[in-house]
Amino acid sequence: MKTVYSLLHHEHAPEREFFRGNLVECFEKPDRALKILQEIRKRSLGEIVTLPAPTVESGNNNREEFVDSTTVIEPDADLLRLIKLVHKEAYISFVRTIFQEWRRVVPTQSYALPHTFNRLAKDRAEPASPYAKLGYYSFDTGTPITAGTWNAAIGSAWCAFKGKEIVRKEGMAFALCRPPGHHAHWDICGGYCFFNNAAIAAAAFRTHDPTATVAILDVDYHHGNGTQSIFYDRADVFFASIHGDPTHDYPYFLGYADETGGQNAPGQNANFPLPRGTTWDQYTRVLDAALEKIESQNPQYLIVSLGVDTFRGDAISKFLLESEDFRTYALTE
Repeated sequence: MKTVYSLLHHEHAPEREFFRGNLVECFEKPDRALKILQEIRKRSLGEIVTLPAPTVESGNNNREEFVDSTTVIEPDADLLRLIKLVHKEAYISFVRTIFQEWRRVVPTQSYALPHTFNRLAKDRAEPASPYAKLGYYSFDTGTPITAGTWNAAIGSAWCAFKGKEIVRKEGMAFALCRPPGHHAHWDICGGYCFFNNAAIAAAAFRTHDPTATVAILDVDYHHGNGTQSIFYDRADVFFASIHGDPTHDYPYFLGYADETGGQNAPGQNANFPLPRGTTWDQYTRVLDAALEKIESQNPQYLIVSLGVDTFRGDAISKFLLESEDFRTYALTE
């Protein structure tokens, strides 16, 4: 199986995030992707297709050093069109420009974070202040934006798009997308996510073949609230998520079992919230139920939002899956 990887992810490397009342070192950092890449090579899991930055000479597509790009990446028209299918155009512009606006008012800080949110006047037009814009287009305080965030997010979306192309030709691919995407809504970032890569891949499949049936299975410990919100009232993509119970776990406000689809898409959404302390024996029964629902849709394409923070030793998650369980997992998939 081929792995698709973008050099641009290095450009998003914020120093701090606001986590549970404290300003801490970021959990989501370039090392996460590099460690995965290292293991893929170590275990000979297949070819790595490295996407070079458009502003970098691509003679050596296997290099992984930091890409010091001073140019804002211009996505090609096809990729931008796909992003616009799942994200509001004004929000896309926000991701592209907000850091430059922030630096004009806070010239000494290398990352931007919101400190107030738009819960009082939700129907108001986009505000002018960069402080207000950050809260207008964000749902948490843990998703810093830097000078390289736009480039990295475009590179991540590019991985999803290229992964789709490989799937169509070869049947399977792993898109190593960083920043991640499943928490990104139509017009809100959060949970380290800016563009929803799984949604972009689904849109790509549907654009290529409007009759194609697509399903998304999200197995991250945290509910894919962004993916659910994008497709909740759309009948063209089925979404299933197995995750920590939002009564106690981030992102808290979506992911309940009674969320089964909007008026135009009844039954097209399936949530499987599980309690803290869930073991593999408990998890696999729910996985079987989720796969049964997906199989009933007879999808032509299956997109898996793969999070392995269900592991027993994860720093901020509370399931108890062991390393061996993930090998079984792969066979199940």
